[in-house]
Amino acid sequence: MVAALLVLACTGNGTDTVTDDDVTCDHGDVNQDFGFLGVDVVTDNPSVHHLTLSAKLSASAPVDVVCTLDSDPSEVHRASSDDELCHELDLYGLLGDRDYTCVLTSLTATEEVRVRTGTPPDTLPDVEVDEHDEDRRIGAYTLVTHLEKLAEPNQLKLLILDPEGRVRWSHFVTSGNSGDLCAGYLGDGRIFYGGAGGVVPTIVKLSGTTEWVGPSPSTAGKPHHHVELLDSGDVLMLSTLDNTDGLGDFTGFAVEQVDLYAGTVRWTVNSQLTLEAGQLGRTDEDRDPWHPNALVPISDENGDGVLVSLYGQREIVRMDPDTSMILWRLGRDGDFTLLDAAGDELDPSEWFRGTHAPELNGDTLLVYDNGTPTKGSRIVAYTLDIDARTAWESWSWTEEGWAEPIWGDVDDLGNDHLLITRGHCDGCAGVNTESRSEILELDRATEDVVWRVRFPHFDDGLYRAERIDGCALFANEKYCP
Repeated sequence: MVAALLVLACTGNGTDTVTDDDVTCDHGDVNQDFGFLGVDVVTDNPSVHHLTLSAKLSASAPVDVVCTLDSDPSEVHRASSDDELCHELDLYGLLGDRDYTCVLTSLTATEEVRVRTGTPPDTLPDVEVDEHDEDRRIGAYTLVTHLEKLAEPNQLKLLILDPEGRVRWSHFVTSGNSGDLCAGYLGDGRIFYGGAGGVVPTIVKLSGTTEWVGPSPSTAGKPHHHVELLDSGDVLMLSTLDNTDGLGDFTGFAVEQVDLYAGTVRWTVNSQLTLEAGQLGRTDEDRDPWHPNALVPISDENGDGVLVSLYGQREIVRMDPDTSMILWRLGRDGDFTLLDAAGDELDPSEWFRGTHAPELNGDTLLVYDNGTPTKGSRIVAYTLDIDARTAWESWSWTEEGWAEPIWGDVDDLGNDHLLITRGHCDGCAGVNTESRSEILELDRATEDVVWRVRFPHFDDGLYRAERIDGCALFANEKYCP
């Protein structure tokens, strides 16, 4: 899209002896003063907060650009390019509807351009910052999946928020009723996402262009809830799968590990096989009896495998990718004895009541426990002894009035801090209509909330969130000194 930006001033100290028309981008050095022959705003994409400045020199040289927000001198964005005659310098994460002063520098010349960024889409949500301890916060940016649950259209999108709750990047994914989208930042301005009842694994750049689109599940189902890019470069994907029993057809699941670029399937877990072995079942004509919603890779004495969060069963099961069999179960009717902080046995009713986004670090399993409308939601940590089949409930945390039975996420940020996504699903069964979606950072040791943003509208649905270091993207000195 051609920029609708206003170039307010343009000055330079070069003493050009050639004109802009005299120089093409493949022309040799014609004037060794390295002066600027012209600077233009080529692209302004306010949806992804992306600005491109085009500069032409009288001789090949590197160019650096520094863009400072006029209303906040601490916000300084930087970009640079190599030794060329013509340059395109990309800046990301700028705020919309703001004035920036950009100074371009070559070896001997400078050029100043003032620009006003475009207006972001009106579909971006309002976000309120309720708490913020800047000195204790870990990282800067937060990547979150957002769905306007009851809006028309209910646009599913990816957002990157700064610590002040301002949108620095957005990407529209699709329209639909499912907000169960999984996303992660890969580095180098690339974001991986998929799930949400039919979104295949995808990599998108900060510019908004799609770099890669992965294959659909080999089982002919739809990607659902969880898609993850592993350190090995493979994709771990959860999908729906048609199953059948004596009561009729219903929705089961498949888990596949797929080579990222070749698209070949390394292994598949098939719930139909698990069902036929008698390890899974249903007691009525429920069309979605197990409702898997998350995957966790695991390596133990049984080799490589996967934990599957079965929200409908209130279980987390360890599955063998070679046989599709369940090796052990966590939960009320599972194989592990639940212990309290003192090591005493707890009643099985104290197990989680519904799980999202389990995360395994060593022998510690961190779980977002949705709970029930009456019992409430919480974050809980279990220390697992797989050989002894014990699960020690080592820590849990909740807040008064917190009960979100449908969505949610928890991430370990390190240094005993957690990022918690209290995803609100308005219109879903059993949901408190007075609640709202929130993301917060918790100091686990002190149980202080050091950062919290709130989405004030009832139809703002959140599924998962991820924290990104301030130096990992956008080259903004405000969050990367």
